[in-house]
Amino acid sequence: GACESTPPTAGTSAEEGCQPPKPLASRERVQVTSSALVRNAAGPVAKIDIYTTRTLQRIDGFGTASVGFEALERGHFDDIVPAGVSYKTTAEQRRALLETAVRELGLTQLRVFLWPGIEETNDNDDPQVLDWARFSWRGKSRRPSSQSIAENRDNGIHEWGEFLQHATSLGLEDWILTPVKLPAWMLQARRNDSNSQRFFEEYAEWAAAHLLYLKKIFGIEAPYWSMANEPDVILGRPSADFYRAWIKTTRARFDREGLQTKIMFPDAMDVYAAVPIVTELLKEDSTRRSIGALAYHHYKSSGDGPRPFLELSSKRASMEFAALRDKITGGARAMAELGRKYGIHSWQTETGYYASEMKGLSEWDIGRARANEIHLELSSGASAVHGMFMFWSDAVDPRNGLPSMGMGSHIALTTDGERIIRWTVSKD
Repeated sequence: GACESTPPTAGTSAEEGCQPPKPLASRERVQVTSSALVRNAAGPVAKIDIYTTRTLQRIDGFGTASVGFEALERGHFDDIVPAGVSYKTTAEQRRALLETAVRELGLTQLRVFLWPGIEETNDNDDPQVLDWARFSWRGKSRRPSSQSIAENRDNGIHEWGEFLQHATSLGLEDWILTPVKLPAWMLQARRNDSNSQRFFEEYAEWAAAHLLYLKKIFGIEAPYWSMANEPDVILGRPSADFYRAWIKTTRARFDREGLQTKIMFPDAMDVYAAVPIVTELLKEDSTRRSIGALAYHHYKSSGDGPRPFLELSSKRASMEFAALRDKITGGARAMAELGRKYGIHSWQTETGYYASEMKGLSEWDIGRARANEIHLELSSGASAVHGMFMFWSDAVDPRNGLPSMGMGSHIALTTDGERIIRWTVSKD
């Protein structure tokens, strides 16, 4: 990892903590030579020393950013799968997958992507009155697959309820409902309203509808609701004033409906642009009381690929190290400091690498970069790091020549052309 020996202790920086471990008695050292670990790496086979009696770093829990369409549908390969073919898991298969992920691998956090399908059209044009019968609780999950990626991904909240009910019974703790898109009519309401208040109220009704359905039908209440996945992308960099009104209106609706769900924000792609907004909002008591967790993504600090995390490790002794470290971790450290100041979790809720940025790297290199990244985020103060622990078709993507496992997609689904017939789990 970025610190390949002892990690930093409290009060030390990452580079200060990178000191060679003290020599250990030979009985404490287990030497492992494994060609399987480095089958894609160039050069000689790696030799790894494992010290069995000394803890260098402890990471509690197992977090994930699992996106709705990959978990239930065919997902990543939508645009190269013929129309009419639906690689859809059954409820029984999903339960078995959860047994592996939650009970065996120890997954404790789950980030669920929601598409706008429960309210494709406005239920009654009155955001103060929720017309239960007008919502499509199953979304588009029962429709035949099509060439529309959005339609193939648009599972209803009912299917997620089945998924989450079983996951929570197995030990899942902090799950986060996260809108990845908002209904088109709702966004139009925002454009038509100069002060956006109608948008805030319709959004709050829509958000509460998801939570109320899970509570009423499945008896589970979401611990967290994200205002939106990357609102700086889908809403065009909202201002602090916009966020303030949006969060307050949503919190008020949750309270009115008797919902204890905490609000997580900003879940932004650009952590550096998000920090000033979060700083301003947390200064206000009423807004701060509405926020249960801070969240950000790493993309604008990493260049969207694994190479910066590999470069940092190789440049540790160079003059470039500090500048590169600040570029990669500056936003994470600033967000974590805000969290510490106000006693709020700071979570890195999404990390992923774009295929174009992984060309020429082996799976070993990509995995090593991910390990460096997780270490850096945690040592920067994040209290959780969510990797893309996804369910993909078991194939090589012809668009980039990379296998699904190399994309960081650790549950691979194998199909017979129509149905999922088995899956494999990468546990390393």
